[in-house]
Amino acid sequence: MEKKYSRQISTEVEKYNVKLEGFPKGGVLDSFPMGGGDCGANVWMEEDGALHLLLSKTDSFAESGRLMKIGHVKISTQPQLFSRDNPPLMELHLLDGHITLEDKKGEAKITLAAFVDLPLIGVEIQSRTPAAVSLSHENYRTGTRVLHHGDPSAYCYSGAKFEVRESADLSFPQPDALAWCHYNQWSYVPYTLLNQHLSEFIGEDPIRGRCFGCVALGDGFSMKDGTLSAPAKTGHQLFLSLSCGQYPSPDEWLRAARQEALRLSDMDFHGLLRKNAQWWTNYFTEYYPRVSGDKEAETVM
Repeated sequence: MEKKYSRQISTEVEKYNVKLEGFPKGGVLDSFPMGGGDCGANVWMEEDGALHLLLSKTDSFAESGRLMKIGHVKISTQPQLFSRDNPPLMELHLLDGHITLEDKKGEAKITLAAFVDLPLIGVEIQSRTPAAVSLSHENYRTGTRVLHHGDPSAYCYSGAKFEVRESADLSFPQPDALAWCHYNQWSYVPYTLLNQHLSEFIGEDPIRGRCFGCVALGDGFSMKDGTLSAPAKTGHQLFLSLSCGQYPSPDEWLRAARQEALRLSDMDFHGLLRKNAQWWTNYFTEYYPRVSGDKEAETVM
């Protein structure tokens, strides 16, 4: 009885998978979310066939104390797998915990997942026609930024008599990986505590020395002209390892982040997908509200 009820719930949940045919008009505003607890991304594809990921992590706090995105990456293929004539069907699979993009002709499929309880995002690209794949980092923190005192995200500094600044991201080209990070050389934590009359709680600063970023790599990929690329074939797998911690220097972060990325990327992609599916299926079928009534009540589901 319990198994039959679980199957019924699963069928109902699958009806609410988020789907989009074609290319979103609003870019990131129409993106699909995915997350695994520690990290996540907003995912969308543009008309040029490039897949975009706006990466996030739960502990990536900048000098100002604001929670920052890890970065923005773009994945392109040559030849282009999706186009206006062969548009993608993008679907967020709730029970499986991953996103797929497939074309109507059945010639290409991309699978993406933020793996449960790991700081890792995986991307698999499959196509009948061999395709070359490239990944680039679209850096939008190229210089020091001074926050406006009226910025609502920096409200706690509205009365400060000094500039509140955030530093630029740093890039680390590797022969076989694309890596970048944001390193906090300074912090405003002591000021915020003093401003709230909490000076007795000033201790070890959790912001100064915090370093967060990404190491992207994959089998057969290498760096060329600032882009991580792999030659044409019918199957590619990419791993984006998101790393955060406190380090004495960005180089120390890179050393630790690269080791972690190599360890995580050695995991079985499809095994991690199965673990994701098990976790999300358990999540959605353990507790599930059932609303009944007229047609308007059914839309609440």
